Amino acid sequence: MMYFLTFDIIGTLAPIIITFSLYFQVYKVLRIEDDGEMRNKALSNPRRVLNYSFIQFICFFPGILADGVFMFQGKIAPFEIAVIISITRRSWGFLNLLAYWFLRIGEEENNNLHFDEENHNKSEYKNMVNEDITF
Repeated sequence: MMYFLTFDIIGTLAPIIITFSLYFQVYKVLRIEDDGEMRNKALSNPRRVLNYSFIQFICFFPGILADGVFMFQGKIAPFEIAVIISITRRSWGFLNLLAYWFLRIGEEENNNLHFDEENHNKSEYKNMVNEDITF
């Protein structure tokens, strides 16, 4: 019982709750500032910040749940469950990276806009050069 309380509740669940509350404060500030000024920036979707705390919960909650269930039964977790717990705990950084890459709503529009503007400038330059060459 002390193991569960010390390592799972205080050592894992408490930091997840603290991190979520801090991310939620950042979310509220970004939502307030999202009145048009930040529409063209990478953080145009303030809810995206909360995804990082959900990823942390997804990665660590299976271990807490398994410890609680199997500890009170007096058994050791089966190998398959231990592997799943090990994989989820170690995938936290990778899932954060995936969230950063794939949940960048709004930035893709800006990149496409910049790409279109750049192609338009190149075509104007090409026409100017071609006009100067003709005799």
